[in-house]
Amino acid sequence: MAKTVTFTYDKTAYTLEFTRETVSALEQNGLSLSDVQNIGDRPMTTVMMLFTGAFMAHHRKAATISGLIEKIWASIPDKRGLIDILTEMYTEPLDALMDEPDDEKGKTTWTVNK
Repeated sequence: MAKTVTFTYDKTAYTLEFTRETVSALEQNGLSLSDVQNIGDRPMTTVMMLFTGAFMAHHRKAATISGLIEKIWASIPDKRGLIDILTEMYTEPLDALMDEPDDEKGKTTWTVNK
């Protein structure tokens, strides 16, 4: 099961999570795995895209409320720790995509033809 981060802000409970769909949406909007792994290269863009993107799975409308994500971000202690966890969570859907099937009977074999 994918990791999630939960918190309450202004009496509203939030769950942050990344799925294949949300990671794909972030990639389509310009975020890349190398950005996430090397936040120092584009920190202003990457940090806020990563944080905002984590809302997409469960709270898509939160990003449309003017300034809400920024207010929540401003209220978060240990931002670096949260970004470390979000970075780890961002890679989980890719890891799951690349996992080998567990069932030997269900495996599809492939060959290279010369």
